[in-house]
Amino acid sequence: MSLYLTEDNLPVFMRSMRQPTTHDQLRGLFCDFSKTVWRVNAEALDNLELAWTGKDRENDYLYSPTKVFLVMVT
Repeated sequence: MSLYLTEDNLPVFMRSMRQPTTHDQLRGLFCDFSKTVWRVNAEALDNLELAWTGKDRENDYLYSPTKVFLVMVT
């Protein structure tokens, strides 16, 4: 399961929240988030997914293998 946020879809994400969230609250949330994330490239994410699920990603053409993601694993 993932939440893929970009500069383009962040406003939609903000509007989808049940309670209004201010930019300061969101900034605090992302500051907390940034302390616990891994910075990994798409290839590493695909390899991690393969190790967990035993399946290769079928749509691996979506991202360059060097595209960087911030990831929190729980």
